[in-house]
Amino acid sequence: MCSGTKDIAPIWKEIFPSSEMASYLAKCTLTKLKMRDAVAYAAIPLARKRDLFLRLASGKDTAYFRRQAGAVEGALRQSPVNSFI
Repeated sequence: MCSGTKDIAPIWKEIFPSSEMASYLAKCTLTKLKMRDAVAYAAIPLARKRDLFLRLASGKDTAYFRRQAGAVEGALRQSPVNSFI
């Protein structure tokens, strides 16, 4: 079984409609690429994705997730309407 990662459990609960999947992922240690993909492909507003990447940046991969947040911020600035993707 996967080892626990409590600090990102609320993120999974927010982006996965299935409580079972969110619960499972909360117990798993995922690679930063898989965490990035989960947030990037979630059906949530870009601004929320940026916020989630910044939240992930407070962990051990600070620079990596800050770059992801920066990329989303760039997309928000270029978008005529800050909406869903």
